[in-house]
Amino acid sequence: EARVWALLKHPRILQFLGIQRIGEEIYLVSAFAENGSLPGFLKRRPEVDRGRLVIEVAEGLAYLHQCGIIHGDLKGNNILISGREHALLCDFGLAKHVTSHTSTSLRGVGSIPWQSPELLQNACRRTFESDVYAFGITISEVRT
Repeated sequence: EARVWALLKHPRILQFLGIQRIGEEIYLVSAFAENGSLPGFLKRRPEVDRGRLVIEVAEGLAYLHQCGIIHGDLKGNNILISGREHALLCDFGLAKHVTSHTSTSLRGVGSIPWQSPELLQNACRRTFESDVYAFGITISEVRT
């Protein structure tokens, strides 16, 4: 996760600050997103411009894909909201840097409701298109 995340520099990606080891535990350190996850923020601030948030998530996802990275687990809980109320993609535990726009083998199941039908049949074969499908489900979350 840290290898992929450390490469990412974009206003719609939660900033990676480093790795901290305390005893036997290893922690990934990031910037603080004061407003928490997208679903919680939308409950607290139902009047917020949801269209702007969708665009910001799209910008972050487009950046990942331009870098050749499949997120692999895009969903509302993996989008944090900054103190200035901007969307930040996070949780790159299933992210994978790929060299082609076909598919790649990613370990881990991800979140079932956001998985495309083909992922439900073969959870290890993620594509850029499966990220786009998850983005569509996330739009549905934001709009309702």
